[in-house]
Amino acid sequence: MEAKNYALWLLGRRAYSEKGLREKLRQKNYSVADIDAIVKFCLEHKFLNDLEYAKSFIRTRLALRPRGQRVLRLELLKKGIADETIKEALASKDTNQVSETGLARRLVEQKRFQYAGVEGQIRNRRLFALLARRGFSISTIKEVLNDIATEEADA
Repeated sequence: MEAKNYALWLLGRRAYSEKGLREKLRQKNYSVADIDAIVKFCLEHKFLNDLEYAKSFIRTRLALRPRGQRVLRLELLKKGIADETIKEALASKDTNQVSETGLARRLVEQKRFQYAGVEGQIRNRRLFALLARRGFSISTIKEVLNDIATEEADA
């Protein structure tokens, strides 16, 4: 019963994936049978839902630390979310509000002041590397950097 109370206390503080909850319970040295029973209970009562967890994770990540879909997918796989669940969460209407190009553009706008005094080619190289590390596709990166170059040429 102590393990169940601990699990409910954890879930009351924040959402966990099924794998994440199992890990937290395993860290407290609860038996595998107890962990399985608790996870089953939480799934039955809808305290655990990997799809909702993935959607929430994606919304938060896009709002606070924009990432491309490739990196989001890898982060969710590390958290133990199934590939099909990730695909469904990424395709969901409530997580697919902003295009990847829009996210990349927003990130470039946030970083623009850091590169204000840097020569154009060096700045573009640094922005390209930043966007690539954040998981944006090469086509998206090129599109955003070309848009910025066009805006600067017009100005």
